[in-house]
Amino acid sequence: MSVGGGPGRHGAEAHVRGEVRRAGRNHDNRSSVRTVRVKPEASGPARRIGTHLPGRPSEERSEVDAMPRRKLGQLEAEVLAVLAGADDFLSPGDIAERLEGGTAYTTVNTILFRLLEKNLVERARKGRAYVYRLTADESGLAAERMFGHLRLAHDPSGVLTHFVHGLSPEEEAALRALLDEHRSDA
Repeated sequence: MSVGGGPGRHGAEAHVRGEVRRAGRNHDNRSSVRTVRVKPEASGPARRIGTHLPGRPSEERSEVDAMPRRKLGQLEAEVLAVLAGADDFLSPGDIAERLEGGTAYTTVNTILFRLLEKNLVERARKGRAYVYRLTADESGLAAERMFGHLRLAHDPSGVLTHFVHGLSPEEEAALRALLDEHRSDA
């Protein structure tokens, strides 16, 4: 193990088998230690490949990092669906409990703030916290999104083909009934 000059005037670095442990002071002048995994190169400085949080084994970190991410806008849609199924206002904690995948309270709070900016939810004070309720029609929002994607597509019929092939038999039957009803009304 070698110890050399650190990242700042109060810091020190310790190099141990592919890791650099940096000790120093943060902005509050409290001591801090950060471990950084590095990959040594033959003729140059070590290259950072990720940080290791104290008390959290690297195997655990790699499993967390490998969790599948939601598609763009999927979490907003899931939060809207939870609110649509509620009879009254819900707190971010209540919503986080009803979502699958262990979504963090802070993440739900961020999504709710974005939905508030879009005027899709309203919020009210309940004690020291905020609670939220859906203000828009969920099915209308979903249809509006679908129309938007369809209008922007270079090949709208191709988009519809992929959409229909992705439907479950129940969804296909419901769509077929709606199309038949629409034809009889016209």
